[in-house]
Amino acid sequence: MGWVWYVVALGLPVALVLVTGFVTSWLGAPAPDFSTIVGSDVLLLLAVRLVDVTDGAAGEEPGWRGFALPHLQARLPPWARPACWGS
Repeated sequence: MGWVWYVVALGLPVALVLVTGFVTSWLGAPAPDFSTIVGSDVLLLLAVRLVDVTDGAAGEEPGWRGFALPHLQARLPPWARPACWGS
């Protein structure tokens, strides 16, 4: 991929957060108070994200294995399937 897509992938979420922050403050919402955030809270949040089994591929794999794979196998002949699909 080109470098432009990396800029888009990293910049788009940041831009969306900034735009929503500006819009909500423009509409009268109070500014967030970041002074109450402490380092232990940030570390706890990161630790929970690391061990959360419902986050990431854990939810994707059963969907592909349980639903999409049988449908793809029914549609394609065995010699056209990649080896990683199983039998």
